[in-house]
Amino acid sequence: QARRQLQRQQQVARESSDAVQNGSGGTTEATAPPSEESSGPDLAWIDFFMPPHPSLSSYAAPLPFNTSSTPSSASGQKQTVQQQHGYLSSYFAGYHASSSATTGLGSGMSLSTTWREDVLSEKVRKLLEDCDAVRGFNVVVEGGASLHGGLATSLLEELGDECRSAGRICYSVDPTSKDDEDGRVKLKASEFGRGGMMVGGGADSMAEAKVIESFRSALNGGLSLYGLSSNSDIFLPISLSNCGDALAHGGKDSVFLSSAAAALAIEASTLPYRLLGSQFSSAGTIAPLKSKIGIQSGYFAGSGQSLNGSDPYATAERLSFHEFVSCLKPSNRHSILELDARVRPQGETDTSLDDALMRGTSVERKRIEAEANLHRGRHRYSGPPRVEEPGMWLENCGSYGGQLLPFSPLSASGAASVRSNHAHFALSTSYRPAASDPSSDPAAAYITPIMEGMGIKYRPQVSLGSVVRQSIRGLTGNAGYAAGAYWKSVLGDSDQTSTDDSYLKTPVLSVLGNSTRIYPYLNSTSMNLSAALSRKYRGYMARDTMAGLAPEDEDCSEAIEACFETRDAYEPPLGSGLADDDEGGYFSENED
Repeated sequence: QARRQLQRQQQVARESSDAVQNGSGGTTEATAPPSEESSGPDLAWIDFFMPPHPSLSSYAAPLPFNTSSTPSSASGQKQTVQQQHGYLSSYFAGYHASSSATTGLGSGMSLSTTWREDVLSEKVRKLLEDCDAVRGFNVVVEGGASLHGGLATSLLEELGDECRSAGRICYSVDPTSKDDEDGRVKLKASEFGRGGMMVGGGADSMAEAKVIESFRSALNGGLSLYGLSSNSDIFLPISLSNCGDALAHGGKDSVFLSSAAAALAIEASTLPYRLLGSQFSSAGTIAPLKSKIGIQSGYFAGSGQSLNGSDPYATAERLSFHEFVSCLKPSNRHSILELDARVRPQGETDTSLDDALMRGTSVERKRIEAEANLHRGRHRYSGPPRVEEPGMWLENCGSYGGQLLPFSPLSASGAASVRSNHAHFALSTSYRPAASDPSSDPAAAYITPIMEGMGIKYRPQVSLGSVVRQSIRGLTGNAGYAAGAYWKSVLGDSDQTSTDDSYLKTPVLSVLGNSTRIYPYLNSTSMNLSAALSRKYRGYMARDTMAGLAPEDEDCSEAIEACFETRDAYEPPLGSGLADDDEGGYFSENED
């Protein structure tokens, strides 16, 4: 697929003289990301990455209303905007078909049954007809705790009914910035009022608006977690605010860079089921493999064998979608993943990622022993060799000596962020070496250190390691147009006149984990849902229920029970001190 896309972009280069067509009909040189201060129209991602692109009408299912429209008259404008915001942030409105009368936002402001069947389902049906055999689905939801989360849940249910044997992976991308998250009112049932509307203006109205926003965020977040995770085989939450730290140039974060970092990490983490495996040339010979997968799993016991017979673990050329999902989900109780990655270019002052991967492994010990034997008798004894445990690269960057940054809503510091404090059900590491990597065969050189780094220190039930002999530059090309220009501008430093060095020196290390590190996220989401459903907030709940923005209180009992069960399945090990003893206040607050 990458080769076909590269051929397409070369054709575009010849036709457009190394320029990309923007949305307004003009041409813009594809050498830099869109500038926020630019007066002209911004180029979207799709205008940079792998053109040419099909017409939107061939695959997109646009919403049946304009999400940015506002009333033309000043009268009632503020109230209508608030109603529209409430509807767009409602998980229930996206999940259940509604009518415009229910939303109170005028004609067409709803996701009706007609639109779902005639537009959305029809688009999905056409996509499925183009598949020879449907193996699985990747569903990416931006703002899962909103209208899109409810719509995605209904879509996942439909896909489960129509394609029962196909797996489903759901990525829930939270675009909320750190400033917006910090500005929300922290919900707790014991600290809330009755939830009645305040009368007045000024500070009271602003405080009321913040409380309503926090209530809806808590309610929709819990319902989204329940709906999306229960209708997918694997559920992966991603925080764009965390992703922004990975590629922030000069400390400046942006959605453009955050999305690029997330794309690099997700692309690498899904490599195991997207590899081609053995390929035959025109002469009938088998081309050398450019990748290697190592597996430590009872799922492959007795069937997986080492390709060369010398590895202490099973190896494979590629995995099927079902095998990939089974490795990451060793039991039905554990289906929530977290994502960590390193996607930044290696600087002169950075610890070499290659050295970090090798440290403490059998590969390094053999190298040290060979050097000692070579120089035996030539120097004085300097003491026993330093003994280090492999796998420290899996920790967070900073004081723990790690190489990764969290891309999921995880803590980046404190005891909860230390991977070795947690129980691990599955770990999957994928590595794209930099184009400047000195190894002649990275797939063979790094797979053993990666497998030992995961297995020896963290002891997951299932570990999966993947290494490809293809860098980001090798995947996207080094041209000054299309994907080459896009990634060169993203990975280069803003103060550099040339980005070629950064483009060459960018490895991608992506780690998918199924562990108790996700417990704080599950706990806060469950507790917030519990607070939103408490008696203290019954007034807000009743009002949103009447407006068609929330389900009946009784209908939420299954969701809150499932959220707490999922949270308990990921409770950290006893004695770690990481579990929260503050149990759900919903049950105690609603006792008569």
